[in-house]
Amino acid sequence: MKLGGGARRTPQVHDPLGAATLPRVIAPVEPKPAASVVLVRSAPAGAPEPLEVYMIRRHRSMKFLGGFYAFPGGKVDPEDAAPEILARCRGVAAPEAEALFPDDAGAPALAFWVAAVRELLEESGILLASPRVAGSTRAPRGWPRRSSAAARR
Repeated sequence: MKLGGGARRTPQVHDPLGAATLPRVIAPVEPKPAASVVLVRSAPAGAPEPLEVYMIRRHRSMKFLGGFYAFPGGKVDPEDAAPEILARCRGVAAPEAEALFPDDAGAPALAFWVAAVRELLEESGILLASPRVAGSTRAPRGWPRRSSAAARR
């Protein structure tokens, strides 16, 4: 059912936290620049599923989807696009990021990577980083390579 101003009324929405079925008006929402992180690794031998997926449980008191499980992530902050922050990014260059996300939604594409890494750290304490040695992004001798170490942690 359509209401004035483009809003729609859904007949019923189930609230899993309140265990009630309530009528609710859903107004159109303009998406904001945001990024999420999906961490996946192979499950240990003998596990019922072949993969493990990392998710967080949002605090029940949160206004948006409180109590629900989600991938870590959030909105792109203006600081995520600061030149001194973007200059520290490794693994993807600005032109490569722009090619992957040509519609930048008002922020440099690389800022989405920064937001994803920042949100992962803020929400779960996991830091995605690479060691930098003498101007190189190569791992120091004896350190596991990124492809195997990151996949196993």
